[in-house]
Amino acid sequence: MAAVKQEQWGCVGGHLDITTLESWRNIAYLFQDFKSKNVWMPFYYDGQCAKHLRKLGFKKVVHKKQDFFDKLGDVDFMDSVDLIWDNPPYTGAQLKERILRALVDCGKKFVMLLPSSILHSKLLQDVADLEHIQCIIPRRVFVCKTGKDAVPFKYLIWLC
Repeated sequence: MAAVKQEQWGCVGGHLDITTLESWRNIAYLFQDFKSKNVWMPFYYDGQCAKHLRKLGFKKVVHKKQDFFDKLGDVDFMDSVDLIWDNPPYTGAQLKERILRALVDCGKKFVMLLPSSILHSKLLQDVADLEHIQCIIPRRVFVCKTGKDAVPFKYLIWLC
């Protein structure tokens, strides 16, 4: 499978949407059981998100510039992963579907920041058993462009 490149994320010219420390802090308490377990953040932007999780006490965070789909096929690596937690690229419907299908198919616990519209989509119904899906609806999630001030988004959810 082809790599998920930064160009596919809509991250041209180094302008990335980065989830802020405040946004990670707002839900970190829900995942305290994973603070000493292996947390994989597969979608590398600038490394800041992993620094945020480490600052919040998550000791074993894997966050490297690697192909998401290739790493899913690495049996030894996936055996070591306890939780997949990130803000994935979702600039296009096809990429969002590929990522969501891959997450469900791998059988690991995951938490992904996605547009709230995913909850009403046929895609989610087709890809996942809804009895096993949960979501966290934050009041708002703060993201920022590289080097810019954080701005709040209201229509994002953490899909688990």
